[in-house]
Amino acid sequence: MSSERGSWTRALPVSAEGTTGLRPVCKRALVLFAMFVALVVPGSAAADEQTVVRSGIALKVFPRVVAVDMDVAGKVGSDGALHLVLVYDVDPAAARRLRDRLARDVDRILDWPVLVELRRPNDLTSEAGTPAALLVVEPLSEPAFQAVRAFGTTNHRMVFSPFIGDVERGATVGLDVGVRVAPYFNQSVLAESTIEINPQILRVSKIHR
Repeated sequence: MSSERGSWTRALPVSAEGTTGLRPVCKRALVLFAMFVALVVPGSAAADEQTVVRSGIALKVFPRVVAVDMDVAGKVGSDGALHLVLVYDVDPAAARRLRDRLARDVDRILDWPVLVELRRPNDLTSEAGTPAALLVVEPLSEPAFQAVRAFGTTNHRMVFSPFIGDVERGATVGLDVGVRVAPYFNQSVLAESTIEINPQILRVSKIHR
């Protein structure tokens, strides 16, 4: 069951300098609303095209959602950076292209530098390190997806997946795509993962209950 988002706020620039960082302009509240992206996904697009389009939109929305995790400061690595993991299982070349785009476009979130890496579901282990958040960049099989979901909930980390049906099957957050694009949160997974999102964002997001 889902509830629809509320009113929208005009999309704001990523930073005063451009698109290379997510830095507060006056107050943190300005950053909160920078996630809204006025993009439309063609309804008639083929499945492969939808995957490419949704992955591209996710690169814009994902770092903004990371910024509104109320405990983002507690997820900074020992090196002082926010480590973001892009998860793939089948197409490493496409995953590398997305990693390179994200690393090029976002070098900071709030006060912290960003480092982007790739992992397969089987590589998500405590020995490999716990990132600040995870972005699924291709549709995953059910076993692979549930492995990513379990890693996220166990480690209190956000799992963002832009693909249709993934919020319903356990991603922390995904995309609500219409005239505008907004976050689509899974309320029960947020609770299970003990992740707290800024309430201003939840009020204007779609919620799966």
